Amino acid sequence: ENEEMTNHALEFQLELLNEDIEIYSSEYFKLLDEEILLKFPEYFSNNPKHEENENINYNDDINQNELYNLYVEGNNLILEGLIETGLYEEFKIILKENKNINKLILKSKGGLVDEAFNIADLIIDYNIDTHAFNCYSMCATILLAGNKRTLQKGYKIGFHRSYWQADDIKDYYQYYIDNYEDEYDFMSWLVDDTQEDVFRQLQFLLERGVDPLFAIKTLRAKSDGMWYPRRSELLNSNFINE
Repeated sequence: ENEEMTNHALEFQLELLNEDIEIYSSEYFKLLDEEILLKFPEYFSNNPKHEENENINYNDDINQNELYNLYVEGNNLILEGLIETGLYEEFKIILKENKNINKLILKSKGGLVDEAFNIADLIIDYNIDTHAFNCYSMCATILLAGNKRTLQKGYKIGFHRSYWQADDIKDYYQYYIDNYEDEYDFMSWLVDDTQEDVFRQLQFLLERGVDPLFAIKTLRAKSDGMWYPRRSELLNSNFINE
């Protein structure tokens, strides 16, 4: 019924096949569902903030937990799905109640910037290792927070510029309209906030010991694209340890 969504699903299926994901397996459908949810959030929720930017709380009645799954298996904490509102609080509770956790397993397409950075700080505080299967966008920020950072063979880490969709910018402005003199005052704030966000991401990469040139390259792909560096480049840049 939706040609754009169907075409994107078929293109993403080719990516899964290239990664040796068994077609029609449970992992295949799970990854496909996550990709479509991330690419077309307007079809699945009334919450306008699924993209990677400031976390907005003007729709607190939405049950964000439907977008991710966070659970414990032995000494591992496993995250599957999107990085959404409420995830940071769940991380805090689980880590406080499970002192034996020493590794975070990541299977995520990304999500909210602030939520990811807050979770990254927790991972650093608890001195936890991180291990990724497919890990894209802000998931990479959480991965980088690990004491030891590893990538499952046959899987990728993806980087692109963070984004904020036009309709959602409009919704944000209308909700916080009293905070600005006019649209131009809002645009001035938006430009400054965007530069602050880029600075925060680059600063975090450098703080974690990532090669500066590689840090700059993480911004090479536009918001609707993705850059997948080879494992050798991830290792040489100190983004992962093995």
